[in-house]
Amino acid sequence: MVRAAKVLLPLIGLGVAAGAIFYVFGTAARPTPATSQPITEQSDKSTPDVVASPEAKAPGSPLTQPVSASPNKAALPAPATPTNNPTLLQFVDKTAKNRLPVDFPAKIPALYDDLDIAWVLYVLRDSTDLDAIRNEAANLLRRSKVKDLEDHFFAILKNPAEKERFTSYAIQHLGDMMTEYRDGTANDSMARVTTIRKLLSTALTDPRLMVRSEALLALTRERDPTAVAIIRKGLTEPTGAQGQYLLIRCAKEANLTDLIPAIRPLAYSENQVVRIAAVNVLAQWKDEASRPAFEEASRSTIQRIQRAGDLALRLLDSATN
Repeated sequence: MVRAAKVLLPLIGLGVAAGAIFYVFGTAARPTPATSQPITEQSDKSTPDVVASPEAKAPGSPLTQPVSASPNKAALPAPATPTNNPTLLQFVDKTAKNRLPVDFPAKIPALYDDLDIAWVLYVLRDSTDLDAIRNEAANLLRRSKVKDLEDHFFAILKNPAEKERFTSYAIQHLGDMMTEYRDGTANDSMARVTTIRKLLSTALTDPRLMVRSEALLALTRERDPTAVAIIRKGLTEPTGAQGQYLLIRCAKEANLTDLIPAIRPLAYSENQVVRIAAVNVLAQWKDEASRPAFEEASRSTIQRIQRAGDLALRLLDSATN
């Protein structure tokens, strides 16, 4: 299940072509590279009808054959027939109240009907719907193990009408699916991993902050060489503090312990977010050489830094006892 998005710090790229390396720095506001085109609000209504899969479903087993839904189009047409599931009917109705009750996953743990899947795919691809609703649609489709679901996330990434936050949600889902495919046993699992990785690599130069950040995190978890190169370059040859929070987080995700010497000075950073991130990561790595930094943080008059320092000291002491 994809978590709620957090605004991460930016990646300002100089593309990876002929061995060039990305740099992960910038300000908290989203930069717009000179070469990027403005995001326009538009939708594609010339999409073909949804055709339900004729394949039979095993009783009690989620549908694994996808609805034919033309994932290359930006939006999907609403199915002509309403769903018979009252909870799902409320979920897909934009005019309904309480579309997403707290027990929604318990009420609909998975989808077993072609029509229901078509309706949830329609919600997923509707860029005018609420992010929370669409994200739950994505979670439900993933729980239902809908085949080729990544194609719909690809379409979301390519849709210029999509907002930054939900596009970053799509990146998170693709990152999780990439891991699931890698751990899977299907014959085409590794081919799917490769396809997703290639698309996420292109997202590293997306003009939108959250998209770039989530792409880097997803690729970092896969130990992607490009992502690792970004982290190493950014932490060993920094040009500013603003991008360092993301780099520190990614260094921990990739377990790049050789970067500990580069991260230690950041435990004294004047940037509170960077300082706390460095203290937390160094403490998780049980870096005894960072004890003075932890002690100084624990004496801070800023409560969040003080808490980070106290926790870091406890973690360090637990490793020595």
